[in-house]
Amino acid sequence: MNAPQQSVNESRAIIAERWPDISTALARASHKPELALYDEGEYPTIVAGGLRLASAWNPVGEAQLQLESIPLSAKCATLFGIGMGYLPLTALETHTELETLIVVPLNMALFNTILDFIDMSAWLNDPRVCLKLPSEFDRLPPVFAATIPTLQLAETSAERLRDLIKQHLSLQHSNSFQQSRGAMIADNIQRNLIAGCDDQDVGVLFDTCDEGQSVIVCGAGPTLDQSMNEIGRQQEQGAMLIVVDAALNALLQNGISPDYVVTIDPIEWVQEFLTIQQLQSSDIGLVYFPSAYPQAVSGWSATRYCAVGTHERFSGFVKKKPVRALFSSGSVIHPATDLAVRTGTRHVIFAGADFGYPLQSTHAQGVIVNQPVNQTDNATHTVRNYCDEVIPSSMNLISYYRDLERYIAKMAPPSVRFSNLGVLSAKIQGVQCVVTDEEYVI
Repeated sequence: MNAPQQSVNESRAIIAERWPDISTALARASHKPELALYDEGEYPTIVAGGLRLASAWNPVGEAQLQLESIPLSAKCATLFGIGMGYLPLTALETHTELETLIVVPLNMALFNTILDFIDMSAWLNDPRVCLKLPSEFDRLPPVFAATIPTLQLAETSAERLRDLIKQHLSLQHSNSFQQSRGAMIADNIQRNLIAGCDDQDVGVLFDTCDEGQSVIVCGAGPTLDQSMNEIGRQQEQGAMLIVVDAALNALLQNGISPDYVVTIDPIEWVQEFLTIQQLQSSDIGLVYFPSAYPQAVSGWSATRYCAVGTHERFSGFVKKKPVRALFSSGSVIHPATDLAVRTGTRHVIFAGADFGYPLQSTHAQGVIVNQPVNQTDNATHTVRNYCDEVIPSSMNLISYYRDLERYIAKMAPPSVRFSNLGVLSAKIQGVQCVVTDEEYVI
């Protein structure tokens, strides 16, 4: 799109007068995204990053659909992303009870460029409107809507907020999936109650760390391979090793035997992660949720420790077999991390906790479900690693990733320090990356 004549609209002046911090952020956004005009529909629309910012056939109708998440009686609502301005303008026209409409640009450079082409003064000048920066949100407000294309175009500083929005938007699908597993999980819980009546409460592992002892938590991500030497070295120096079930085989193939393996998945194929243990003469402890696949649990020959999550599905189980709870929000890395914290350690070290697909793989070598991944700049879902590079991911992994960050920020004791051996893994808020293995190649 060719640069236009100097815009005569009042948008920038309004922003400068009402929200100086937003005006400053716009001035700092020196990068000008390349835009194109799509004029094949009834309404010309702007294309940025290959995405149309609004419908070319019915942009107002599109905005109305996006606003269906906001009740007409709402007094306060938040809009994430601006696009071409249809969403805030439509909200003000259709939701007449609104007293405050908070609008959050997700890409300042894009917003800055759009202001050269579109006069947005009509809604910017409305006294009900308040512009805010993405950094002002560490959680989602109760009532909000979003312009979907701008989620994909979010700037680096807004990526965490973008992920929280995507996580919320996929919640209905996630809940439906969990409900479809309800009968199977209930059956697993009952069977594990009977078969595991003599298993120990995971609480016996709490506060068992020696003073100064570190605990390594191993996920099954591709960077686990690059951390093996350091994991072995740390273990020789006395570190405790807690691993997720999928990572067990990869560690054993490298001559590393963990202290505890954690499993929670109710599906049959998880048994394949654990049968390798039968080939070892070891005393690796198994920490499991009663929702886990029963044959995988009962087939474990060493000591077993039972734990539960905080979901109501475990309430009946705990009444019959009182055991302690571990944090879980869908991923086995969550209870593994919480167990590490509850051992009493002051230092938790992550390895293979990637929450994405670096190194062209889904998992570490030796993980039976490992598959190649085509690295692409156009991945629908991405995370940013410690090198500030974007790597492909999935919505499930991103949800687990952000929930782990929430656990570290809100639930873990502030006395616990978190480190990460995976420089190519997702950059976890509150977790410093420390690479000490000289053989780690970036």
